[in-house]
Amino acid sequence: MIARATLRVSVARAGLAFVAIALALSTPGLLAAPALRGIDEVTFGRAVTRALSGLTFPVASAVLVVLLLSRQSRLRRGADRLVGAGLPPARAARFLVLTTLAAAVFVAAPLGAALVAVLRGAAQLGPTSLAVRDVLGTAWAAALGAAAWTAVGAAFMARSGRPSRALMVLAIDLPTRMLPGGAAWLAPGAHLDNVLGAPPPHGLLPVPVLPQIASVAALVVMTVLGAWIALVRYEAAD
Repeated sequence: MIARATLRVSVARAGLAFVAIALALSTPGLLAAPALRGIDEVTFGRAVTRALSGLTFPVASAVLVVLLLSRQSRLRRGADRLVGAGLPPARAARFLVLTTLAAAVFVAAPLGAALVAVLRGAAQLGPTSLAVRDVLGTAWAAALGAAAWTAVGAAFMARSGRPSRALMVLAIDLPTRMLPGGAAWLAPGAHLDNVLGAPPPHGLLPVPVLPQIASVAALVVMTVLGAWIALVRYEAAD
């Protein structure tokens, strides 16, 4: 469908941008690594959550969506040209959306795993079996969170292709973290934090606790729903 060289370059650039943004936003957690030496697992878990929560995944995912789905991106332009030449819009939409989601997952998971491995090394925590479980669990949570935020960003931008639409993820994340009570659970951010093991978000009113499995299910539902909306909106694009 799209030239392999174009696909590789586009995905590589978007992936590198995702990593750069995520690392920049998680810098406070990374800089805390030297101070982690000798701490316990609970304190370590809080440090990891601080590094990966907040704006890290919403912003990094929005940038990735812009680089792959905006009308200025090589990938989107190539798909649009093929649609103009007779390719069914549904097929082009599936390619664009699934490529974007795959890029987010396959970048976020290794990034989360590497972050935890580096921090555990700095903290000199053990044993090895617990370290492996921690690395894999963080990679799993990072993949879920990145997929959900990317799907939400794609849903906003798929039709117009305007980069500013992807930033709507911030208009969702920030208010839901501040609204009263359970409104925080309406956005992927609180569920990502919950899967990472963080306490419930601090809203204006107490936020109820959810089981981690419920947050996993919520992130999967948000990903599927966001991807479906993105598919429909791309097909409806002018």
